[in-house]
Amino acid sequence: MKSFPLIMAALFASLILTFLPNRASASDPVQMDPKHYRVNFENKKVRVLEFRLEPGGKVPMHSHPEHLIYALTSSTIKTTSADGGTVFLEFKAGEVSRHHANTYTGENTGTTESRVFIVEFKGSDQRGIELPNDADILEAARNERWAYRTSFQIAINTVLNNKFSYYVAFERDNRHYHLTPYVSLKGLPKNLRAEIAIRLSHPYDSKRNEFWFRIQFAARERPIKEENWRPAVTEEVKKAADSFINDTIKELLDAGGSRK
Repeated sequence: MKSFPLIMAALFASLILTFLPNRASASDPVQMDPKHYRVNFENKKVRVLEFRLEPGGKVPMHSHPEHLIYALTSSTIKTTSADGGTVFLEFKAGEVSRHHANTYTGENTGTTESRVFIVEFKGSDQRGIELPNDADILEAARNERWAYRTSFQIAINTVLNNKFSYYVAFERDNRHYHLTPYVSLKGLPKNLRAEIAIRLSHPYDSKRNEFWFRIQFAARERPIKEENWRPAVTEEVKKAADSFINDTIKELLDAGGSRK
């Protein structure tokens, strides 16, 4: 039987552990600075944060695991690590950059608001996570007219959640966008791998009371034995990408009702 002093010591230790600050949560940017960080989306694979920082604004010391950054605006952020080292991050609107796990403070040293999406990876399986750069998305688009704006938003959520591990939704230039990560294309030769990502926008013409949506995509390919991606050029990949877009449009229509 344990002696009374040992029992009291164990109890005292447990109380200390209970009230010690949680290091992981203490470095979480959303908890450290909810004014500038908010959770846009979260599942088992990723957490998507929206970050907005005004010119001259600062954020306290915080941490990120390995992550992607998709910039909605062009800006310059000065980061300072715990050991005093400084790095200036230059973001250009529409570009995606990949970053290792890090801990730092931040300061917007530019003259424009910094607005980015931060996609934090939760595990080692990072398939279906990488976002495309705006420059990789083809100008050509499929356009469709929709009857009801509200039903289309429901259709977007249903279809994109079924086809992709996540997506980011944002507004830019008075237009709503949904941007997805790359996913694998099917029906290709065994020696070829290809992926596709889509950007879906849905402007509303209030004068005509018409609601249109547009689907654009980025497709890339590589031989199975190579590591570097290249823009899709083979006919097999182009056909697979076209089939993927056709299926997506059909699923949108089926999920949200008939077109106008």
